Amino acid sequence: MYRLWRDSGYAIGALAAGLLADAFTMPFAITAIAALTFVSGVVVAGVMYETLPDGSTDGCAGPIRA
Repeated sequence: MYRLWRDSGYAIGALAAGLLADAFTMPFAITAIAALTFVSGVVVAGVMYETLPDGSTDGCAGPIRA
């Protein structure tokens, strides 16, 4: 499910950037998409929560340690 939303975001983001660049300017389009990405990250940081409360990675792939 995550991949569906991610992949559709690529397509919608590209179309939105193109439409904004056509209607305004390229710098405006880049700034608008950057702002939208930032706001999205802030919302996710505020709404989502850690599913591993102790922060451990037991059972998950982690960094290789020598």
